Amino acid sequence: MGMGMGMGMGMGMGTGTGTGTGKDEVAAVHGYRLRHRSVETHRDQSVPVSQKRKHSPFNLSASSPAVATARSAAKKGLRGGPPALTRCTQPESPRSLRQRFNDQDEKQRMNSSGHFNIQAQERIVFGKPAATAVLEEAERYAARRVFVVSTRSLERCDNGPLQRVIAALGAKHVGTCAAIAAHSPREDVIAAAAQARAAQADLLVAVGGGSVVDATKALQLCLWLGLKTAEDMEPYFGESKRKPDAPPDAPPDAIRMIAVPTTLSAAEFTSTAGINNSRTQTKQTISHRLFAPRSVILDPAATLATPPWLLFCTGIRAVDHAAETYCSPHANPATEALSLQGLRLLARALPRIKAHPADLEPRLEAQFGAWQAVAAVAAGVSVGASHGIGYVLGGTYGVAHGHTSCVMLPAVLRWNAAVNSQRQRALSEAMGSAQRPAADLVAELIASLEL
Repeated sequence: MGMGMGMGMGMGMGTGTGTGTGKDEVAAVHGYRLRHRSVETHRDQSVPVSQKRKHSPFNLSASSPAVATARSAAKKGLRGGPPALTRCTQPESPRSLRQRFNDQDEKQRMNSSGHFNIQAQERIVFGKPAATAVLEEAERYAARRVFVVSTRSLERCDNGPLQRVIAALGAKHVGTCAAIAAHSPREDVIAAAAQARAAQADLLVAVGGGSVVDATKALQLCLWLGLKTAEDMEPYFGESKRKPDAPPDAPPDAIRMIAVPTTLSAAEFTSTAGINNSRTQTKQTISHRLFAPRSVILDPAATLATPPWLLFCTGIRAVDHAAETYCSPHANPATEALSLQGLRLLARALPRIKAHPADLEPRLEAQFGAWQAVAAVAAGVSVGASHGIGYVLGGTYGVAHGHTSCVMLPAVLRWNAAVNSQRQRALSEAMGSAQRPAADLVAELIASLEL
């Protein structure tokens, strides 16, 4: 972790120093150079090519006017030319630069065009026992043969959420694959698809955390298209050179899924799945609008079987969703409200869960917070360096995304504060202390949860 941090940040700080620039000139163009590096440092980081712009360490768009200005200033000031800024007798103060760039970013956000993706979900059921809700939803969809996907850890519970869902389904239950490993390996997806195909399932139910939900999303594609090997899946990943020009058409009777989340990863609210390529040890993404679960069941009791460390780590991952989408250059008035509300709920609920583990009220509040926080991601807002580095560490070394967020998010917030302090002030306010740095508040929240 230290190496990744040192390489990414150290190289970024060293980029583009050049020659022929005195101390005053360096100070005068520092703000511009910092913005310039926000795009260029990706050359030194191990972020997948498809994620380079999406996961900028400074949450800046490469098409931003500020970045264009940065490039121009850097070329003039760092190559010995006569930069306009060096003519100033008094270099612009870092505080003045920060304010100017904050103002410029806010103006750009309000004047830029964009989009807001709507997920192909029909219902979010909350505050009702998952077993009851799953059966009701299965009957609403006229499902007769329901296949359940989960994990070995939940299978070992005596009377956990998995056992209660299976019991409630009764004769509708035609099989279970409780063997999905962390990071959703392709091989596990293919194995589950083979079992669901043999069972002639007409509805899938995912009971578990993000890995189970993502695996079930990809499982749908395997059933739609008859994919039977890990290699068969290759053309449909975002990074594949054999990727079709358009998403594959789902059959008219495409099998869909219901999700019963047991963590706070909120994967159930997006239409993208992260699947691990065991051969290359990389995390790859695969997307389709119909991957989003048709129904999501938010039952706080379903989280009681989840180990506290896992629940809290995924809760910090949800905080990461909220923080990085709010600070993203692609945020807009619709997504900003979602990001901040998600952060408010999570910052309030997670310590209450820690203090009162048996209380279902803060657990449901945290589920709402995770939902709101990831809604901006689902809408199409890009995230930042905490996520980008997390994808690399997760796919390559098997580090849980909740763990990477605990380590990376405070560091990334501190690193970015020079260029998005105004945005971070809103994060601090949402966490209940507007005058304190957001990075410190997040770090203290993580420490209070003993992560």
